[in-house]
Amino acid sequence: MPSSYRALKALFLLCALVAGLLIAHAAELVPPSQRWKITSVRVCKDNRGHLYQHLEALGHFPVYSFFIPRPVWTVNGVVVEAQPLYERGSLIGFRLFGGAKALNAGTKNTVKLSLPDQNASMAFRYDQNKPPPGECYDYF
Repeated sequence: MPSSYRALKALFLLCALVAGLLIAHAAELVPPSQRWKITSVRVCKDNRGHLYQHLEALGHFPVYSFFIPRPVWTVNGVVVEAQPLYERGSLIGFRLFGGAKALNAGTKNTVKLSLPDQNASMAFRYDQNKPPPGECYDYF
């Protein structure tokens, strides 16, 4: 009986080790075609030249089920609420509410998403003169 107990314990520890390694390397297990990628950040101004309070993170966000993961979005380290954006039934981006308040003019800004199995980010230099009033500008 003691030898079977030790074998069972060893098997359990081996399974726990394998599970831990799989969780630690989950991002590497996501095929490149299924990884989320931010390709641009859209900043818009109203007709009076005031910056809209939201940003739009656009990119490649493959979803292969009716369940859409809820990533944690940050703008320069500040967590922001996000709403999915769709075009012709496809998820094309996320509206990041309050994200414009976290922008720093003339310096590097970072928009990041975090999912349990992957992360993505995009850095850009925000120019407060872009876009002109009443328009949007995409930072690539």
